[in-house]
Amino acid sequence: MALERWAPRLIAAALCTAILAAAAMPAGASAAPSYVGGRATTCFWYYGPVSGDPGDLNIAYPDGNAYYWTAYFRRPAGSTLKLKGDFQHARYESVVAYNAQSNILDGIADSQIDPDPGSVNPYRQGADRTAANRAYTVDVASTVNPGFPTNRVYEDDLAARNTLYARSNPQSNETLGGVTEELQILMMRIYAPDRSHAISAATKMPE
Repeated sequence: MALERWAPRLIAAALCTAILAAAAMPAGASAAPSYVGGRATTCFWYYGPVSGDPGDLNIAYPDGNAYYWTAYFRRPAGSTLKLKGDFQHARYESVVAYNAQSNILDGIADSQIDPDPGSVNPYRQGADRTAANRAYTVDVASTVNPGFPTNRVYEDDLAARNTLYARSNPQSNETLGGVTEELQILMMRIYAPDRSHAISAATKMPE
């Protein structure tokens, strides 16, 4: 159980280090690893999947059923960010916010998220796991979670909420064109897709 708690931090640290190394790679060097702009990535979730599939980097070895996508970005001060997506056909999913030092800032687990009106959260007890309407919206706030520390994202009995608190990280702030922008990292984990569902194929990644 202790390893389960530390694994997300170790994974984030290793992945962020790899991303920074790839970004610093000089022209003419070897090609970036497959998880940078690889299959099943989007313009937002550009790093991933990191998994146990053949051809993918299995950073959680020997676990071959966990898939990780990372968004690594800066957004202008005062801007807002909402993630809109559908619950995956899987055993588990979560979104976790990190700072540039790979410290967990906040995390929100699948069962916590209230679905959009008319939709179902299939991760809740008694819910229809095969429901067609499974949309959700999560606000990503650039503020500190009022209940921090909240790295209980992997525990049971968490309160429902649709806000992920990605507090600002002063050590990584930059002023570009007179506007202060902060570095933010989100990591999405999807574990054990349902039988007959390819990972991220039945539903789209949140946008």
